[in-house]
Amino acid sequence: VSAAAEFIRLTAHLLAFDRGSDLHLLEGLPKEWLKPGATTRLNGLQTPFGPLTVQLKVAESGRLARLSVQPLRAGGACRRLVVHLPGGGAKELSPVKSQSLDLQWK
Repeated sequence: VSAAAEFIRLTAHLLAFDRGSDLHLLEGLPKEWLKPGATTRLNGLQTPFGPLTVQLKVAESGRLARLSVQPLRAGGACRRLVVHLPGGGAKELSPVKSQSLDLQWK
């Protein structure tokens, strides 16, 4: 595998990583990516559960963000999406619905 391909794979795993039948989101999200007005997105990232499209848009205040998640392939093997929250903890989402989640930190 080329160094560039490995870099892309490792970067994507900061944002989406599969474990068994779960897909974990934002677990390795660097704090530096949470700057006011920043947008981080994956557009059709190939996962074992089908293509993943997510967007994290940080508000201009820099204290909250909106995560938008598009549904994975219906009937896929993904049991749940686990969103790791910036301040700690996690929230579970359905993998088969379009959803938005507001995230807040201090």
